[in-house]
Amino acid sequence: MNDSSAHAPASLRIAPANLANDRDAAAVLSLLRSFAQEPVSGGHDLPIDVQARLIEGLRSHPVSRNWIAWDDSTSPSTAVGCAICQIGFSTFIARPTLNLHDLFVLPSHRDRGVGGLLMETLHRAAGEMGCGKVTLEVNHANEAGQRFYRRLGYSDGQATERGDGVWFWSKPI
Repeated sequence: MNDSSAHAPASLRIAPANLANDRDAAAVLSLLRSFAQEPVSGGHDLPIDVQARLIEGLRSHPVSRNWIAWDDSTSPSTAVGCAICQIGFSTFIARPTLNLHDLFVLPSHRDRGVGGLLMETLHRAAGEMGCGKVTLEVNHANEAGQRFYRRLGYSDGQATERGDGVWFWSKPI
């Protein structure tokens, strides 16, 4: 366990998201809708047509790997965070990569080690898949996210050529 998850409650469980399961699918959709409504994500709910396609799109995407953080202190367990990832391939290291596309923790569960446990889980999975690194994008305005990723060993990238306000960061595995 690293510093970012050392204070995670024992009732916290990270599990692969089974998007064929209605409960997991509803949890991921709800979490991603909450994420979209955060100021650093634009502050607006996902459009209805995106909501309608999202879970099936993730479920059928052959390189999608996703996890849900569950708080088992409630009955039933409550989904409190998620990590949405895709497998890629780096030609420069000739190995697979795991790209973290979305990491979200409900505001009620932030600073409790949830994000750290999600990251530990995906780092472990990346190693098991033979990935050479984990990559992610972080919004320029997301200073808390930048601090979090730096603590985990991610290094700064640069804005994309489109100037879309995100940095591409990576961490060797």
